[in-house]
Amino acid sequence: MLKTSVVKKNFLIIYIIVILSACEQSANKKAKFFYKANTHLKAKEYKRAIKYFSEAIKVDSNFVDAYNNRGVAYYELSKYKEALQDYARVLTLDSNFIDTYYNRTNLNMALGNWAECLSDMKVASELQPDSVAAYFNLGLIYTTTKKYDLALLAFDKALKIDGNNADLYVNRGTVNYFLRDLAAAKTAVKRAISINENHALAHNLMGLILTKEGKYMEADKFYEKALSTDKSNAYIINNRGYNFLKMSQLEKGLNSINLSITLNHVNPWAYRNKGVYYLKTAHSKEAIRLLEKAFGMDSTVALLNYYLGAAYHQNNEKEKACLFLNYSIELGEKEGQTLFNDICN
Repeated sequence: MLKTSVVKKNFLIIYIIVILSACEQSANKKAKFFYKANTHLKAKEYKRAIKYFSEAIKVDSNFVDAYNNRGVAYYELSKYKEALQDYARVLTLDSNFIDTYYNRTNLNMALGNWAECLSDMKVASELQPDSVAAYFNLGLIYTTTKKYDLALLAFDKALKIDGNNADLYVNRGTVNYFLRDLAAAKTAVKRAISINENHALAHNLMGLILTKEGKYMEADKFYEKALSTDKSNAYIINNRGYNFLKMSQLEKGLNSINLSITLNHVNPWAYRNKGVYYLKTAHSKEAIRLLEKAFGMDSTVALLNYYLGAAYHQNNEKEKACLFLNYSIELGEKEGQTLFNDICN
């Protein structure tokens, strides 16, 4: 009963050979589709990339690399729903597939889904505890959600792994700036510039620090240096525009701020600064309109509530002026407290 006839044995061997041959053919077919897809992905031909990734997935429905990369192509086409579905499929098949956690975080950052970003980057940092990228992203997430102490911890963890990363020092300095610790911010940005003397955002941050210190002429040199490297950066252009306003070069300031808005129309800081221009030129109604627009985008922008209080005061609306100055005081802004004491008591 245990003996196998020769005929059956030969059939079994042939069957295995056929199966192996079919597997080899499928593997080759899958690899060819995947190679073509990645070639198109690299060339930013995203629709064609999706086509070939999909062909590869037809051959192997558990092809995690294809799902991940197709998700990237969908993301680049702003097809976020489809990208999220592909990323979810990857992590269902392999919960340790680290690239997908980063890719899904990039997508959720674009959508402002910060809780999802945080969840994925916590997993990534556990899977790769020596990853600069994971702690860097955690720092960005905590900064954006204004959890500044946690942001500093995340950036410090990254710096322990890579102490010569200029981007990390710039971001750490930015958090120090938001916390009004200008000395620490300056130390961080100087370190960044020592690593990369052409780092545009480092020079921009130094400009912001000097503007805050009232050293406007010196600040302008850093903005100019930043723009020599990144001449179309809307945020740097806007910051320089505000510095021009502080130097009483109002028209130069307005021109810079308008250019910034042309380049990026969703930056509340730019509308705040344009409102400041109209406040300084005693066009209080236009100032209020622009400052209210900024407030609707982000009510916590630095000094925004102070400037709204000043604009309403200029427009002889004391009640509204004192309301916004109260908001400014709650944010710890001494400018708001000073003006409140002058006009609201």
